[in-house]
Amino acid sequence: MDPVKTYRGIREPLCHVRVIEGPGAGDGVAPHGWRDGAGGRVLAVPRELVSQVLAPLDWGSEGPGSHYLAVALLADLLGAADRAGIKAALPFLRRFLSRLPRDDFEIAETIFRAMIETVMPANPNALPPPPGRVESGSVAPAEREGTPRREGLRG
Repeated sequence: MDPVKTYRGIREPLCHVRVIEGPGAGDGVAPHGWRDGAGGRVLAVPRELVSQVLAPLDWGSEGPGSHYLAVALLADLLGAADRAGIKAALPFLRRFLSRLPRDDFEIAETIFRAMIETVMPANPNALPPPPGRVESGSVAPAEREGTPRREGLRG
């Protein structure tokens, strides 16, 4: 299993996001010195996805900084080569980031992956669910109406 990443947004004179991997990532305990450059790497927008970054990364606003941050996060999570996935999830992640408080943040990779999975189009090549398993959203008509099913009961 790959180590879980934690993304830490730091609002200093300019906003930046550090990616912390390995032991301690996601446990809520910041490694010693993470604010002053030690620990993790700085998240950047891949050059192949934008011709020029015209604004610094940002969150908590609707500006271009949240757009660039969303692109950088999606490229880090999905891989820069997954342009279709980045394009599909970009509006949703950008909206999420624009709604964050303007304070520093710390969000585990698993949160971002769960969000991406919920907004991505269904994979047509995915295997069907195992027999007997009910798909989410498919509810028997009696359950939809609030009436309990009485299968298997003798009266």
